[in-house]
Amino acid sequence: MTTELVTQIIILATALVGLYKAATFHRGKSVTTNGEPSKAKENESTFSALFDLVGVLLFMLAFPAFIWAFSWITSNMTSSSSSEQEYEIAIPFTVNSESTTSELMYVSALRIPNIISRGESLTKVVTHSLANKEYRVAILAASAIPNIFTRGKQLERIVDEINKTQISSSKDAPNKALQPTVKSGG
Repeated sequence: MTTELVTQIIILATALVGLYKAATFHRGKSVTTNGEPSKAKENESTFSALFDLVGVLLFMLAFPAFIWAFSWITSNMTSSSSSEQEYEIAIPFTVNSESTTSELMYVSALRIPNIISRGESLTKVVTHSLANKEYRVAILAASAIPNIFTRGKQLERIVDEINKTQISSSKDAPNKALQPTVKSGG
């Protein structure tokens, strides 16, 4: 709204300057030869006056045209970037006595009306879910974060945590292929 007001003020100022120039516009003085104006000079001065008037009108219209073009470009840039395909994984949770703390946090965070607060709360849900190894809830919470950058960072964080957990669990479990087999009996 503030941008529109500034744009309108600039257009008004440009129009006022253009009107002032048009009001104070003076044609070139006609050249006289022997007391009579020359026809060639009169035609030339008429064309030059016409071109001067067109120049004043173009001056009046140039700035509003640039402002209009700039605002059109910026409005189309924002609409094209916001038209990315958005997806949201939504699995409805029913709150019952068996609901985990992470699920309760997720359901309550989704219901927060303020987008910024919702995003911050969903980030907290991701942190809590990862600490309790509830990856499904963490993925749902991260996918519901409104800010694209934060959503991406939280999803990367989940992938890293799952990867780290898988690597550590595979190191803890002995590799059966490398263990020597003992045969009894002879």
